[in-house]
Amino acid sequence: LNIGFFVNLILKMSKNRQLNSPYNPLISVIVPVYKVENFLNKCVDSILNQTYTYLEVILVDDGSPDNCGALCDQYSQSDSRVRVIHQDNKGLSAARNSGMDIATGDYISFVDSDDYLSPCFYEYLMNAMETHPDVRIVGCQYYRDEDGMIKPYTRYQIEKHCLYSYKTFCED
Repeated sequence: LNIGFFVNLILKMSKNRQLNSPYNPLISVIVPVYKVENFLNKCVDSILNQTYTYLEVILVDDGSPDNCGALCDQYSQSDSRVRVIHQDNKGLSAARNSGMDIATGDYISFVDSDDYLSPCFYEYLMNAMETHPDVRIVGCQYYRDEDGMIKPYTRYQIEKHCLYSYKTFCED
């Protein structure tokens, strides 16, 4: 579990793309899955229980030899927002790319299958994204405070430290 340095990004798909809904943009959450049977339920449940509910969850079973594939299928049968890809093991990047190939969201987010999200994670990030239309990427991570406690960034910290405009990445 990599929670001390957990990083998640929301990427706007295209500057010129028509949104699925201008009021409720859809986030495609891509979760590569491999040998995480003991962590998968906590991860997927944390995504499905977000306060921001306009999500498409794409679970990419990357040839996991444990029971992960069956767990993914159970989620897709119980929640219409979940889609599953089963593929031979190709590695993390290929699994993410497979998820992107079928993603229909206005935004893309990646979550590692051994991590989990706080319930308002996407609500905070989407508020930051929509408040700043020039922003193309919003990133967020947990941090350790001076007492060693693991804490998420607050809404203020997200807006101050985690907004990246197109200019930030393409013109610097």
